[in-house]
Amino acid sequence: MRENIYYDTHINHIHNETKYTFTESKEELFKRSLTSYGTNIIFEDDKWYCDKLIRNENQSAKHNTVYFTNVPKKYVDDIKYFTIYQLSTNSVKDSKDKVGYICKLFEFLDKEKLEFKNLNRSSETGFIDFLDNLRKEDGDKLSVSYKNMIFNACKNYIDFIISFREYNSISPFSTKRNPYKDKISRKKEYKYIPDDIIEQLDVAFKRDDVPATLKTFYWIARCIPSRVSEITEMNLNCLKPYGESSYVITIPTRKQAGGYKDFQKRLITLNYVGHGKYIIDLIKNQIEYSKSIQDKLPEEQRGFLFSYQVYGHNTKHYNKTGEHKFYLTKAYTVFNSDIVAERLRKFCSLYEIKNEDGTIYKVTSHQFRHNGITERIYAGFSVLQIMLMTDHQNDEMITKTYTHRKNKSLLET
Repeated sequence: MRENIYYDTHINHIHNETKYTFTESKEELFKRSLTSYGTNIIFEDDKWYCDKLIRNENQSAKHNTVYFTNVPKKYVDDIKYFTIYQLSTNSVKDSKDKVGYICKLFEFLDKEKLEFKNLNRSSETGFIDFLDNLRKEDGDKLSVSYKNMIFNACKNYIDFIISFREYNSISPFSTKRNPYKDKISRKKEYKYIPDDIIEQLDVAFKRDDVPATLKTFYWIARCIPSRVSEITEMNLNCLKPYGESSYVITIPTRKQAGGYKDFQKRLITLNYVGHGKYIIDLIKNQIEYSKSIQDKLPEEQRGFLFSYQVYGHNTKHYNKTGEHKFYLTKAYTVFNSDIVAERLRKFCSLYEIKNEDGTIYKVTSHQFRHNGITERIYAGFSVLQIMLMTDHQNDEMITKTYTHRKNKSLLET
């Protein structure tokens, strides 16, 4: 359980700004709370492995590690205190992402030769110009959504440090003046995979030269709306016959807010005909394959459905024949969020899944969940039926988020 006693935080709205008030001495109390997040975390280290906040047992250590190696030395202590505060209520991934976002503020301060405590309202305008002129490694501008995340993370950091260091000033960054917020609807169109891309993916993932483990993951994600961590946590006992011509698939599901170690079982019934038979046969084959390599895996990675022998792509063979061929390495592991993201990215590149403008489409695993839910909404499923299928705890997320393509009212439950 995360410790939340090391400080007393009061949120006071003063001139529409957030002010954090601490009623006890701070630095040592913050440092002591690190034991709630990781077994061996030392404040002075450049990386913190938060093993006590692990959501998914087969996630890599990197996924649950916060890195401070790219933070300029003069800012590193303050951002560590901020990170401790973030870890008390946020996931490790969200917390470490914010460290990366806030580094953009440090770049701006160094570029303008500004001291943090001298930030003012005009600094906000300069920072927005700075963000608008930043470029990614490929030369493209940052997306509006990415700049919005940077701006919000930096504002949160500034508010925190002003209170933590007891600077006698009001935050120079205003949420009301965030120029990116109004450009983003919560119903984010980009989360929905366009129909022409889905068609390309479906055709490609039916090919015989696709690695079986990735193919099985795709068709489960494509047809059963799930979070990537839920699918990767499926175990070797996930498939059971039901009646004469059906099977039940067990997918673990975790609470969206908290409940890191505990999970519930979500049961999905598929008839053993048509595409249902195709998916069931893929799972059967994956179970047999995974069982055959269990002795190759470390103890903590055994028992999961998506075990596999790590593979690479034989580029020379493809260049000569036009067919994809993969070679096996000596390494064995299990799918996790990072591996799935990397495999999907490479798949879209290798199999040339392209946008209308000819660029390679960048698909994420969570988009399949959005597509699955959205398609069911417009196919006539009620919100209650979708809640039971996806294990949403209430209808708010469904009604506010999963309406991407059509301006149509949801059916009443």
